[in-house]
Amino acid sequence: MLAIASMMLLTAVYSGVEKAQQRDIQLTYERDQRSLSSLMAVQFDNIRLLSQEITHYHELHQSLNANDSVRIAAILDALLADSSGRYIDALVVEDKEGLSTVASNIGLLGVQLPLEKIAEHDKGSFAVWRSITLEKGDKHYSLLHLALPVIDQQLGEVIGKLHTLVLLNNNYWLLNQLQEMFGSQAISLHSGDIVLDSQQSQAGKLQALRSATQATHNAISMTENGTVRIHHL
Repeated sequence: MLAIASMMLLTAVYSGVEKAQQRDIQLTYERDQRSLSSLMAVQFDNIRLLSQEITHYHELHQSLNANDSVRIAAILDALLADSSGRYIDALVVEDKEGLSTVASNIGLLGVQLPLEKIAEHDKGSFAVWRSITLEKGDKHYSLLHLALPVIDQQLGEVIGKLHTLVLLNNNYWLLNQLQEMFGSQAISLHSGDIVLDSQQSQAGKLQALRSATQATHNAISMTENGTVRIHHL
């Protein structure tokens, strides 16, 4: 009876420790999810503020009023070449007639997307980030899209729109920030079942991650290779 009582006591202690560990894991997950949401909010708020500044550029207003697409393209190219524009993958300026001028950053080098048709994805709401997808052949591209009005400062009328685009596929700065935040051995960014980007600290870790995520859809999973966590942007 003494042996049985001792076993019951140890089981209760072990159960308590296990529950405490699970609680710690859950609290860490929730903390990191909040940190992730905060980081992304700050980052994309900064991009939005920069985009708003662009809509106030006097040279842009002059070029739109003069229908000078060459000058508009030069303005946009200069903005993307500046260090403040490094997180933006493309800018599209749409004039009053619906004609578009496109400028792409290095992240879209070699990627031919119909960005001039981006206005077709405009839902009519300004200053709100929206997720859109574009298809090119059999390739799926996921982007975050922000539309802002360009308002003539003298007349007070809308003379165009500015579309800001951030590509999530192969996004170097985004994945680096995520891996730095979590200290992960491997990280993968998905849109639905489609893998947009992935990164690993050493060979084999990414395959272990893929195998684990295919086996479960739980937010937190314990595997032989470590803890797998699924976070949402």
